[in-house]
Amino acid sequence: MNIAPNLKNMLVDVKELTEYPDNTRQGDVGAIVTSLEENGQYRPIVVNKRTMQILAGNHTYQAALHLKWDKIAVTYVDVDEDTAKRIVLIDNRANDLADYDYPALVEQLTELTKTEKSLVGTGFNLDDLDDLERIVKNETLKLDSKSVFADYISTLNTEQPEFLGQSETGETYYKLNYAVTKEQREKIMDAINKAKDIYSTGNSVNALVDLCVDWKEQNDI
Repeated sequence: MNIAPNLKNMLVDVKELTEYPDNTRQGDVGAIVTSLEENGQYRPIVVNKRTMQILAGNHTYQAALHLKWDKIAVTYVDVDEDTAKRIVLIDNRANDLADYDYPALVEQLTELTKTEKSLVGTGFNLDDLDDLERIVKNETLKLDSKSVFADYISTLNTEQPEFLGQSETGETYYKLNYAVTKEQREKIMDAINKAKDIYSTGNSVNALVDLCVDWKEQNDI
């Protein structure tokens, strides 16, 4: 077992614990196994004293079992089932709501790549770092009135649609360009995805066209 010295007085036999039965979170146990091997257990899992069910740290527990640990560090809470469920949900949801300072994250990961262990035990790999570097690069391309894209945005769709060509069946294709914010894009994609179900099509373009036609007919335009 690889457990931080300050947690030694919190060790509990793993056989005394049970996983929370309604945990909806699907964790990456493999990544946690690697972390336990490299970094050890550095914080206790949270257990409901009334039931001995794990409220936070179910996947850490699974990883410990995989490593054949017989003990794990635990901190207790004493709560009813309603509160227990809320603890499990917020523990999972809080991770979903969190975000990164991407430039700082890239800097830290880049520094670690220069060490002997590289990114082992961080939960990231070199492909992840490449993706993060692209995110940071894209973040510098903000669309505002002073950006280099201002002229480009102002000309979008002010002229005739771009002609792309014809298919073998004689269908003529054009490309429409729109600059939208992230929030606008999410609304558009949500509408298109719902339209796919309504109009029974897997094609986003067909769904968008059907949506527009339907709207025009309903509004008698």
